[in-house]
Amino acid sequence: MKTALSMLAAILLVGCPSNPVKPVEGDSPNVVRQELRVRYHSTTTLDNGTADTILADATAIFQTKDGAGDMACDVRLMRKGNVTEFSDGDGSIDSRAEFDEMMRLPGDIKVVDEINWCDRLIPKSCKRSA
Repeated sequence: MKTALSMLAAILLVGCPSNPVKPVEGDSPNVVRQELRVRYHSTTTLDNGTADTILADATAIFQTKDGAGDMACDVRLMRKGNVTEFSDGDGSIDSRAEFDEMMRLPGDIKVVDEINWCDRLIPKSCKRSA
């Protein structure tokens, strides 16, 4: 669950790259398939199957209208290539500088052990310590 939430947070923070792929067979013509390169820090683990499951779960969430003010998104998130490992940093994001460094690494989604930094990219409910 921790990895799933981290990965979904990464999708939401980073956004989708600007090179969507045509819909896959069986999808409606409006569904856009978005291929994402997934990477994980060497202090954690993630395999192709787990990444695919998380992306499929995120797709189901995006495609579901679950309330009066909600709207379903016609997108299918897919893994592009194999999940790969990286060792930059210590597996924890503790500052804006570490976040920026992580965002400069190749890949669309980067999974780390912890995100302990709270700033403008985090929901307003996140409280800063004094």
